[in-house]
Amino acid sequence: MNATDKDSLKTDAQLKKCLCKKCKSFSDCEEVGGYCISTISGSRCITEEKECLCRKCRVHKENNYRFQYYCIKNSEEQQSEMG
Repeated sequence: MNATDKDSLKTDAQLKKCLCKKCKSFSDCEEVGGYCISTISGSRCITEEKECLCRKCRVHKENNYRFQYYCIKNSEEQQSEMG
């Protein structure tokens, strides 16, 4: 199994724990959610912060993430790079 396959399996496992679709901010435009995951950028559809479940999410907790509102501000990794 190569690195790409391992990353894909990790992302799939994280998406199963994802709360994005349960959030009031979520806009159903055929995105899978998982905006905090480094391989998924912020949403093209969500424009308004109505609620944030990120800090309640298992992915967020298990990875000790610092930020929230990934759907409109991009992944933890991307936000960290921005300073």
